[in-house]
Amino acid sequence: MEKFSNEIVNAYINGENINGYSIDELENNAEFMIKVMEVTNDKNIYNHCSDELKVNEKFVKSVVVMFKDDIDFISNVADKYRYYLDNMDGLDTNVTIRKASFARLMVDLIGNRDEAIRYRTILAFIYSTTRAKIENAKRENKNNNENLGFNYFKKIYGEDEELLSYFAASMVEEILDNSLGDFEDFLHKNYDEYDYIPDKYGFLLDHLDKYDKDLVDYLNNHMEALDKGSEEYLNKIKNNWKKHKLDVERVKYNDALDFIHEIIISNMDAVFCEEALLVHLGYKYGIIDKIAKYAIMDKEFIDLLHQDYNDTYFKSIIEFSSADRDMYNQIDGVIKKVLK
Repeated sequence: MEKFSNEIVNAYINGENINGYSIDELENNAEFMIKVMEVTNDKNIYNHCSDELKVNEKFVKSVVVMFKDDIDFISNVADKYRYYLDNMDGLDTNVTIRKASFARLMVDLIGNRDEAIRYRTILAFIYSTTRAKIENAKRENKNNNENLGFNYFKKIYGEDEELLSYFAASMVEEILDNSLGDFEDFLHKNYDEYDYIPDKYGFLLDHLDKYDKDLVDYLNNHMEALDKGSEEYLNKIKNNWKKHKLDVERVKYNDALDFIHEIIISNMDAVFCEEALLVHLGYKYGIIDKIAKYAIMDKEFIDLLHQDYNDTYFKSIIEFSSADRDMYNQIDGVIKKVLK
């Protein structure tokens, strides 16, 4: 690449004659015009650049990075380059890669501002289109491979490490969009509190491995992609922890109580009072508060039932009535297995 001395750069800035170069030649040279911008820190130098240079990938990326704090300016620079790429569709086989690479850069520079939406949309479109190609190819080849195709992303976009990392995070998001409930249930079955989970990322990688082993191999060496793709979902699990426990508990108790009710009404020969039996077994297994909550019984009513239908009462009924004994054992088994 041609090198330009400070004397030549200063001569251009000062409007002096430059031996050996024409102005058109210099204003079409990415290295030179970038150097002029670095020396002057003047974004208006961009206006003097040739139209050809304004759609030069390396030049455009350098300009938007250099003036990243001026969102309006770099958005205008980016729009011109984006329009150029849009009109190259079908002419350049690498245009999708160039679009994705530039969009990823703009998302990083702009952050969460509204101006980043268009570039996030471009990346989302390219990701979903690539995934669709993978699934179509699997169907055409009658390939039953369960992987989502991360290896294909590596093949196409692997030369841009930051872009590949972005798409790895996108695949994590896709998986969790469709399976967060399963992962959340797994954590709740094994831990009482979110903060007690010793290796959240380890469990998450095991979960992701069910969907794409190549992705997990990559994530093991690029944890920043795992963190980016899962942060929102892990926060959702954390913030929803108590509510999830209550929801699971409510469904579990309501289903069990409905099942117990069906058992009782189907045993016409039994004489047990449903509420009394629930109170008795609630005390027996230390879950009387939850029985009261989900069977909707107040303390005064529970105390009365517990006094009138005590352990001695149930023991005598079970000893003399096979129908009540069978029903008692069946309901006792439900509570012991499902609710205790």
